[in-house]
Amino acid sequence: MNARPWLRTLRRPFASWLGEPHTPAPPLAGVAPPAPVFGHRRALDTSAKRTAAHAASSSLQPDPATRAVEQAHALALEFRELERGARAARGLALVEVLRRVAREPAAEERAGARFRPALALAWGGRLFVGDEPRRWTEEAAARLAAALTRSVAADGLVAGGGVRDHIEALSDVLECRALLLHETDVERHDEQLESLLQAAADLRTPGRRTVDLPGAPQCLAAWHRMTGRRLEPRPCFALEASGLYGVRGEKSLVVIHAGAPGRTAALCLDWTVDGRRILVAEGVEPCPREREDVLALDGTARGAQRPGRVERTRLEQLEHTIVLEVTHHGYASLRGKPVHHRRVTATAHGLSIEDQVTGGAGQQVCGELVLDPQVEVRARGASLVLVAGPVTALLETRHGVEVERAWWLGEDGEWRSTRRLVLHYGGAPCHGSFRIDRLVPKATLTSFLRRESLSLDRMQAQARASA
Repeated sequence: MNARPWLRTLRRPFASWLGEPHTPAPPLAGVAPPAPVFGHRRALDTSAKRTAAHAASSSLQPDPATRAVEQAHALALEFRELERGARAARGLALVEVLRRVAREPAAEERAGARFRPALALAWGGRLFVGDEPRRWTEEAAARLAAALTRSVAADGLVAGGGVRDHIEALSDVLECRALLLHETDVERHDEQLESLLQAAADLRTPGRRTVDLPGAPQCLAAWHRMTGRRLEPRPCFALEASGLYGVRGEKSLVVIHAGAPGRTAALCLDWTVDGRRILVAEGVEPCPREREDVLALDGTARGAQRPGRVERTRLEQLEHTIVLEVTHHGYASLRGKPVHHRRVTATAHGLSIEDQVTGGAGQQVCGELVLDPQVEVRARGASLVLVAGPVTALLETRHGVEVERAWWLGEDGEWRSTRRLVLHYGGAPCHGSFRIDRLVPKATLTSFLRRESLSLDRMQAQARASA
């Protein structure tokens, strides 16, 4: 028989006899606390599911701040229904976790949880009364200000994380603001919060929104309720500190992941049309290569000994067109020190990609595109037709294309089988290109491509004339 649990029950009443300081738990507030802004968000540590190791191991426990927020949400939502004894028992368990959060110094956690300790302490200040809860409120305000200064990039995205991390952190910040609003001067951070929200608005999916950025609509709606201000997405945006560039039309959004410090994706593409995903970049599991003489241009620089450095060399933003040129140096440790140059021309209706690999030692160069699981691939002569429900796109290239199996992580944290298009460019050094265009109903392919080409040439001529 293990006597430790029994001894632990006696430890608290006799702590003073044992020479240990014991501080009684502060009492719960007499009135019901406010409901959580986003409801009871169970398993807030969703980003940890993005690795196969974590998905296979169910024994991993959430960090203290996440556990405190989950317990606070449950207590706030069930406060009125709980009997006094059950309410006090839950409050006592929550106090122990909150005290641990308050003792631990602020640390560089994963991007999605940077504001979680501040949120946990803010809940402690609203659920309990007394001197200790007041200190929790003051500490929450201080940690929120420090995290906003340390963790938000100049473009408004949470530094060192992906798009999903940004939304997870943003939801914590908004709930923290709601809890601290009448106790501190948290409104002085509203300008920084608007930059976070503007990035979320830019990355939302237009069109029917069969697929949308998870959590972004709720965050924008919560901000509108709090402040009365509504943020609209920009037709063309460049979040340069985070390496994200995008262009949107009435029903489409293209996002170019150009790479940034702390991010693994570089030179990858997201494309959504009328609420249907065509290409995906985030949540893609790298495909291991058995041959070391294959150079995959998917941005991960497999086989490299150091993180890849991505340098932007050109950026043009026209009304509904973006032209981006970048250089990826992450392959310099390979034989021949190959360097990847990519030029992307993105419009509301399609993409044109030009790749060039300089240097190298004859490695077989492959361009890779990961498709959403719902996309069907059909052959049309030398081209491929990509079909996602009512949306049809055409991929054209002069290079050979193979379809391989791949894995993609959905919003629910589950891995899904999908497919990857592999374009064979030849041996390094080499040059390759392809383009993907949406096929519009009641329009011939030739007239559609001609119209897009003329439109781009006209906008570039106007830009040069205005310069």
